[in-house]
Amino acid sequence: MKKIHEVTFKKVKDQFGWLSNMSAHAVKYEGGWYQNTETLFQCLRFREFPEIVEELRGLKSPMIVKMKAKKHRKILEERGELRITEEDDLERMRLCLRLLSLIHISEPTRPPSTSR
Repeated sequence: MKKIHEVTFKKVKDQFGWLSNMSAHAVKYEGGWYQNTETLFQCLRFREFPEIVEELRGLKSPMIVKMKAKKHRKILEERGELRITEEDDLERMRLCLRLLSLIHISEPTRPPSTSR
């Protein structure tokens, strides 16, 4: 069997597209379900802003989550209330990839809906 040393993907339909934050895989983190890892990733960025987290968790599309989060980030960074570092984002992404890997390996029973 050939060893894979690098995994790449551009679309969720690609062979490893299930690793994308945009893939339709619900994940459980700290007792709560998230519709996809894009939602989890963005919610982790805004942990100190529960009203934003609640808004993002209520959205269905990971792309809409990403766009809403971008707007919130811009406003909060301009006010000096939020600072997002690349290092912190890498840790968030590693967490999301670990959660997706666990799902792919074990295929646990997912909830009928991704409600919290």
